[in-house]
Amino acid sequence: MYANTITQSGRELSPYDRPVGIVGGQQRKQWLRERLSVIPIAGAGVEYTRETAFTNKAGVQYEASPEAFEGVTKPESDIAFELISARCPTIAHWVKASRQSLDDQPALQAFLDMRLRYGLELKLESQIISGSGTAGQMTGLATAATAYTPATGDTGLDSLSKALALLENGGFTPDCVVLNPIDFGALQRAKTTTNEYILGDPAAATLPVLWGVPVFKSASVASGKFLAADLQSSAALFVRQDAMVQMSESDGSNFVQNLVTVLAELRAVRGVLVPAGVLYGDLTL
Repeated sequence: MYANTITQSGRELSPYDRPVGIVGGQQRKQWLRERLSVIPIAGAGVEYTRETAFTNKAGVQYEASPEAFEGVTKPESDIAFELISARCPTIAHWVKASRQSLDDQPALQAFLDMRLRYGLELKLESQIISGSGTAGQMTGLATAATAYTPATGDTGLDSLSKALALLENGGFTPDCVVLNPIDFGALQRAKTTTNEYILGDPAAATLPVLWGVPVFKSASVASGKFLAADLQSSAALFVRQDAMVQMSESDGSNFVQNLVTVLAELRAVRGVLVPAGVLYGDLTL
């Protein structure tokens, strides 16, 4: 090559195209909150009266000796209640950015807004499913649910079938099974003794369903566990403040350092209205 040959060895003569926007990390597309009844509230928390026991003694008006059908005392049933109180925790996080970076990169503000909202949804999902009810956390479905213990020798599919049958026997209509994606994949790979997939053809375009009930896959459920529930009648999400993102320069020395604090937060609390309508237990794989 001649000494004065012009090449594109540097960036001077080889500019790169830069698409508008910032490439972020992977994001989930669905959330369990979308399957719950969402109820706006105006206070710092929520209180509701929940039935704890119902002894049904409905029967015919009858007295045996002497036999009579009228003028005798009718059966009396019994109903007991409790008051449930739950405070809305604040779920929040923030980052700092320089004013210059926000001014010079138009896509940065929109990206931070989107990414911080996503972080709130991740934590909210975790709280809805497995919040401990202590240290400011909401009480998650798994914490408040009725425990299910699999029978010896039952497979994961056996346990799910029995749990759904228990719900139906209690008058519920199961509408959701929540599984860790790893566990659902293990169930999909289960085979018969003739090496056929139990859940059907892997090439078939089917929605995730087990025993006729839709499956919601979430990494917020511990592997080896499952939730089976009638979510529409047994649980709700009470929202005091949905996700919002704010920017401020008046945070400490931000103003003189040309920094901006970007804060995202929400306030909500999950309520299990009928604990018997949510089962949580081990999944044998």
